[in-house]
Amino acid sequence: MNPKCTLCLKLWVFSDLRELFCGHIFCYNCLRKLGSQNNYIICPQCKKNHKLPKGGIAWLRKYKFEKLSETQSVNTHLCKKHERELCLYCKEHGSICVLCWEESHKSCSVMSNETLKEAKERIQNCLAQEKRHNKIIMRKIEQAELKALGNFYKQFEIIQKRVEHVIRKREEYFNEMLSKTNTDELYQLERNINNLDIQISDEILIDFEIQNSFLNQKEDNGKAFKMIDLSRNCIQDKQIEIINKEIQSTNGHLIKINLSQCNLGEHECIRIGILFQISNNIENVNLGWNSKMGNGLSSICNGLTQSKNSLKNFNLAWCNLNEEQCTWIGDLLKKCSKIETIRLEGNYKMGNGLADICTGLLNSLNSLKHINFRLCDLDEDQCINVGNLVKNCFVIESINLDWNKRMGNGLERFCIGLFYSQSTLKNIYLNQCNLDENQFKKIGNIMKYYSKLERIDLGFNLNMKNGIINFCQGLIESATNLKEINFENCNLNAKKCYWIGHLFSKSSNIENVNLKGNFELGDNGIKSICHGLQRSINSLKIINFEQCNLNEEQCNYIGNLFKYCSLIEAVNFKSNSKMEHGFQNVCKGLVKSSNSLKHINLECCQIDKESCINLGELLKNCSKIETINLKENRNISDAVEHICNGLLPSVKALKSINLNSCNFSKQQCFSIGKLLEKCSKIEKINLGYNSNMKTGVKNICNGLQQSSNTLKHISFEFCELDKNQANDIGNLLEICNKIETIDLKWNRNIGNGFKNIAEGLLIAVNTLQYINISLCNLSEEEIENIENLMKLKKQVF
Repeated sequence: MNPKCTLCLKLWVFSDLRELFCGHIFCYNCLRKLGSQNNYIICPQCKKNHKLPKGGIAWLRKYKFEKLSETQSVNTHLCKKHERELCLYCKEHGSICVLCWEESHKSCSVMSNETLKEAKERIQNCLAQEKRHNKIIMRKIEQAELKALGNFYKQFEIIQKRVEHVIRKREEYFNEMLSKTNTDELYQLERNINNLDIQISDEILIDFEIQNSFLNQKEDNGKAFKMIDLSRNCIQDKQIEIINKEIQSTNGHLIKINLSQCNLGEHECIRIGILFQISNNIENVNLGWNSKMGNGLSSICNGLTQSKNSLKNFNLAWCNLNEEQCTWIGDLLKKCSKIETIRLEGNYKMGNGLADICTGLLNSLNSLKHINFRLCDLDEDQCINVGNLVKNCFVIESINLDWNKRMGNGLERFCIGLFYSQSTLKNIYLNQCNLDENQFKKIGNIMKYYSKLERIDLGFNLNMKNGIINFCQGLIESATNLKEINFENCNLNAKKCYWIGHLFSKSSNIENVNLKGNFELGDNGIKSICHGLQRSINSLKIINFEQCNLNEEQCNYIGNLFKYCSLIEAVNFKSNSKMEHGFQNVCKGLVKSSNSLKHINLECCQIDKESCINLGELLKNCSKIETINLKENRNISDAVEHICNGLLPSVKALKSINLNSCNFSKQQCFSIGKLLEKCSKIEKINLGYNSNMKTGVKNICNGLQQSSNTLKHISFEFCELDKNQANDIGNLLEICNKIETIDLKWNRNIGNGFKNIAEGLLIAVNTLQYINISLCNLSEEEIENIENLMKLKKQVF
């Protein structure tokens, strides 16, 4: 540190010092001569522009050196060489005076005694806080000890009572035998009598975990459990060394390793494979989303053979596997006997290599539970290979074949193969498989043998036609267990809905129904489905009617169903613009679920003032609303106050609000701001395409300050923000440290206000992921501010 003013070159000891917000220090007189413009001053050293306090330069923080205490000895605080005050501290040589610095300490790291004192005070404050917190920790341990001892005493009381009960029973039996005269029975009793005994385990183990983020370590209770998670890291020598140390520290007892999305290349894979040879207890390996492993995968598979007796879960999703790599995987799997889960989704180049994997998995036929071939472009022959695998397995629980459109007749062979898992199979996913009527009929006939199915996904299969009849009849065997079913974009009509409703009428545990994108359900179709779902009124939680072209009559059927349901958590009516007065019945019905309702989606529903009032009345009865989507309802502006008042009971739960394209003015923003002032957990807010908010933006930003510790996503897209509004947003951002995304697209009039936004975002540099400033007509200087921000982000990471 230079103890001279860089403007007048006078020693600071003899100057009236003032400190700018960037940390640079200058004489008061020099700063006065420098002057300010519009209450802003530019630092002569780093050229940053700082806003001055209301009192101007005179109100800047004074910077003083530590003065000599009257009670202290002069000799101990004066330089022996120059007899000057020891006002500076050199990190290498201790206390020095100004003349010492000028003579021989210019290359040293020097600070003022005042700065040193402040640093020590901060550490002392941290230490005091640490001691207070440590007392709380010790109190927690004492409370846990008392609770555990209480539980132990209760356990021993139970043991004692049970033993006393057994003793009484034995005494009763002996007395009964004494009253008998049958010598044979007495002889048998005498031969077989034994003393009462009891075995009590004295091995008591309390699980605990010490989370010590300060030292970047985690200690456990010594159990042989260890997990390495380096996902989303670019694996280089440093990370490989971390893996090496972790494996060494566990003495080979590594259990889980996650290297997904690490951009692994051949070189890294070879080194990791060598490290895997050290451990023989690996259970879970996640290599997903590494598409450049190449020949290095062979090394990893060879390394994992050391864990052949423990490996359970293997994730190779989206690894761009080819035939040769599949052969290496198959060779590894042939040596493993406990595989439970295999994920291969997104690998559409496996070709004949898939047969090797299936052959290898046969060695785990007694343990294999979950298979994922989503988006693998399986053809008929490959599907037959998978069928040959599953027909030898007995505990399959879940199978995912989503987005495989070329399975043909192989799908039937596959379903027949699942026959041996009929008592365990729970989940089948056939989304976007291009299934035709004939395939649905065959699958439906096979489904009759399954009785434990819980989740079925048939989304985007448009050509089922009458095959839906066989399918629904087949599912009746699993009706009592069925919880979730997806018919999204399945081209359903009233006739098909009749059979779906018939299936629902046999089910009493349905939790989640997705009918999105079926716009020809008709009045009778909705009536059939709602009638069938009445059997599940005590379980139904999620229902999706997005893009179903609902009319007033259909909404009345839905509302009448809701009147009997008490556990609804999420409803989606997006893009249903013809509900009209039927929406009132929907709201009245949902009141029954007021203690559970969390998520409401009414995007693009053309809600009018009357509907807003009905929605507001519903919301007043709810206290757990977390997300509400009212996007593209341009007629709610006059009644938004009813909605805001309705949301007041949910202020402790509310996390996400979407008010994009709602035509809000200053007055509506005032109501929204008042609501936000009472919320403290808002994570996401979308106010895009509201171009008439004007000064109402300030009300909203002021309200959002209460959620400064949670706010992550903000959108002001196409809001025609001006400089003042941008400053309001910047002032909000200055206290928000968790911002991940901000959308400012198409705001051409922000001008210099953008600088305030960029400066505000500095506090969130650790979390910031995405900034949209396209079509904002920014100057080169403003673009440079963003570039500097992103450079700083890279330095932080």
